[in-house]
Amino acid sequence: MSRPGRVLVWMLSFLGLLGLAVFTLIEPLSEAFYSNPVFNAVIVGVFVVGVLVSFRQVASLSTEVGWVRRVRSRRKRGSSRRAFAAARIRACGDCVPA
Repeated sequence: MSRPGRVLVWMLSFLGLLGLAVFTLIEPLSEAFYSNPVFNAVIVGVFVVGVLVSFRQVASLSTEVGWVRRVRSRRKRGSSRRAFAAARIRACGDCVPA
């Protein structure tokens, strides 16, 4: 994944749609919720914790993505430098003083 911000936007959009659905269906949902409030509160609590952990994980990916980009750019730069140095040595042949 190269853009965690884009994923966060999708996650927020989905939560917005979910909130809209809950707002639209509030009466039947509240009736169903209060039929067994303890069990349903546990379900909602686990859902909220899961959403928060998921957002935290995706948000923390930005530092990992930055690290991967830095490592890749260093490897690209390093490999081209090595290739250039090796080409100079081959071109020089025996011109190294003893």
